[in-house]
Amino acid sequence: ADKAGRQLNLMALSYDENRVKLFEELGRANIALMLSWHEGFGLTGWEAVAGEVPLIIGRDTGLHQLLTETFGESFVNAYVRTIDVRGQISDTANFLPEDERDVCNAIIECTANLENARKAAAKLKRELKEKWVCTWENTAKQFLVGLGTQPPVIITTDIQSLQICISEAEAKHHRKIL
Repeated sequence: ADKAGRQLNLMALSYDENRVKLFEELGRANIALMLSWHEGFGLTGWEAVAGEVPLIIGRDTGLHQLLTETFGESFVNAYVRTIDVRGQISDTANFLPEDERDVCNAIIECTANLENARKAAAKLKRELKEKWVCTWENTAKQFLVGLGTQPPVIITTDIQSLQICISEAEAKHHRKIL
């Protein structure tokens, strides 16, 4: 707050299996932080992207790597604030003064024009959906291909019919393994 010149309210969210509640709380946030030294993927950041919340992310995370490999570094920097989280193992603080400085600067930069940061977050979500064709139908097809089954031509969006197709594909795959 001292460095930002204004009051900041921090709301740390704990793990919650209630997705509706999580996204309601996330939707009230101005910024999401995923400041891991190293993260295999990072669902926290992914949930922020899904919720169209401006994101400050550590460079050494799987999510940053995925976004960079998909779109390139300059694209990612246009939509996500990225910092190098150096960190340390210590009895007093697990962050370094440089980490604190970089996080403060990223927060100030993001909140200086929050409206643009929110627009960028929404655009990142749209770009990801377009690039990966994020639909239930495509996800089901990819799942079936992953099972080694040719996806059927599905002309329905009826969830029960899709579940039957997936169950049949799983059973067929299971027989292949046996």
